[in-house]
This record gives sequence, C-alpha cells and structure tokens, in this order.
Amino acid sequence: MDPWTDSRRAEALELVSQVGNGVTWVDLTRHYNGFVREIAVRELSRTSSPDALVALIDRLNDWVPQVRDLAAAGLKLYLTPSQAPALLSALKPLILLAARQRVDHGPTLTAARAVLQSPAIRDEVYRDFLTRQGKAARYLFELLLEHDAQPEALLRCAPSA
Repeated sequence: MDPWTDSRRAEALELVSQVGNGVTWVDLTRHYNGFVREIAVRELSRTSSPDALVALIDRLNDWVPQVRDLAAAGLKLYLTPSQAPALLSALKPLILLAARQRVDHGPTLTAARAVLQSPAIRDEVYRDFLTRQGKAARYLFELLLEHDAQPEALLRCAPSA
C-alpha cells in the first residue's frame, strides 16, 4: 500500500476506536472519509433512535453510492407505524430530502408518507400537527387532509402560521 492509503486507513481506525469517548456514530456520518461514513451508517442501522434516523436520512443523499444504499436499508426499519414518534421527530430532514437531487428520493418519501397516514397512528400524527408551525405544519396538514372526511374541522384546529 502507498503511504497515503495507509494514512487514511490509520485515521479511519483511530476515529472508529474513539466512538463512545466524545465521538458518536452520528458525528462520523458527516466525516469527509467515505469509508468512515459507511462504517458509521452501518452501525446506526443497527440501532433505533431519532438521532440515528436523522443521520440516515441525511446520508440518503451521500455522494458515495454504497453509503446511500446502506442508509436506505437502515431507514426501512423506521418505515412502520411503531416508529411514528421517530418519523415525526425527523420531519424536517424528511421535508428537506424532497429538495435534494443526487438521486430520486421519491420512493422513500412516499413510503414515509404512507406510514404517517396509517390509520393506526392518525391520532398521534394529528396531535403532533397541532404543535407544529411552518413547513412541518403544512406537510402534516396536507397529509391529514388527504384522508379526512371533515376538512373544515381540520382547518379550524390548524395552528396559525
């Protein structure tokens, strides 16, 4: 191996060994070294937390295809009604993902939307909607409106923007 490759490898190993000592896997998902990001995304895919979800959403637009693929696989664990609190806490990054164009994020956004429209969690989504403002409130309003038999009642409860 050449000295540059050895140096990058040693740097990656050093960073990975520091996880838990002031360095988190979420931090490492933003590292300039794609190999470090790949390891971090792989580790976060094994956990379930709102912070991990936000990091995975951010990596869906990574410039390294392998990192994007791992992030997409990890995100699938969150696309269930039981993960509604995590999805709701990651609403802003999900909304921002729609504007990113490195790859087509349509299928991911459609899957997240379908989960958030699940009848099993409608009340939870509605309660969250009542606390939101701005783009998040608009997103949840549109989402709820698609399946609401009484749009006037939804409109009366909408937070003022």
